[in-house]
Amino acid sequence: PPTPPEQPMPTPENACGLESLSEAATKGTVYYFCNCAQDSTSGCQAGEDIGNYTSPNNPGKTIAEAVRKFKAMQAGDTIALCRGGIFKLPENAAWVNSKCDKDKRCTVRAYDPPWSKKEKEAKPYIFGGIDVADGGSANQEQGYNFAHLRLEGPDDETGKGIFAYNDIDHSLFCDLEINNFRLGVHVARGHAPASNNDGKNSYLTFKNLKITNSFRQGFLGCCDHCVVENSYFENNGFNRPTLDHNMYIAGDTSGMRIVGNELYQSTKINGRCNGAS
Repeated sequence: PPTPPEQPMPTPENACGLESLSEAATKGTVYYFCNCAQDSTSGCQAGEDIGNYTSPNNPGKTIAEAVRKFKAMQAGDTIALCRGGIFKLPENAAWVNSKCDKDKRCTVRAYDPPWSKKEKEAKPYIFGGIDVADGGSANQEQGYNFAHLRLEGPDDETGKGIFAYNDIDHSLFCDLEINNFRLGVHVARGHAPASNNDGKNSYLTFKNLKITNSFRQGFLGCCDHCVVENSYFENNGFNRPTLDHNMYIAGDTSGMRIVGNELYQSTKINGRCNGAS
């Protein structure tokens, strides 16, 4: 087959399709964070974990503080991470907030920092994945948006780029680069329901993702009425011949839609592809 381009086509800022991802249209409060490290964009200016973080000119600094703020903020609010910055998630950090709602979503996205001299800096570089799982019995959480981020896994072949578990509904994961995790995306059903909810993940959209170099599976799991579309998978599932894949849809589901994705070099071991994508 013809060799695909080195990079998938760039994703326009509006490709994620929700007004809440637009800085000008965000209806709630926006909390800004910017951290710099050795490989940050030249001229990067880090913030401080002091103040209210509501101005891009006076952002917070650490993603640990951003996660803390996310858990406490109101429905419709936004965590904005600076383009060109580098962040390291603490171990076992989870983005969970029961106040978020499908009609008034909580968002984590990139923003253009005022110190930038470029038209568009690189996506915020996060060492760690997006974990939206709440432990214990399955309580419904919903209304999350994550967009325009770059996620990097550890070097020990562990971790999950996105982990949705225990009844996560009506959420969007868009324009994310996910590299070097054990599982790029893992959608798992979870424990027994806590109350009148069904305990299932549903109405999750995974759109315009780039998932590469996952040790086991690029995408694992399923969910009701979920969408995986316009995403690029490469070199996922290189641990076990025939058993690991770019995408493995597993479990009982209904109404799941998978369309417009490009899958390349599945289960590549010793220079040879050993499994179906």
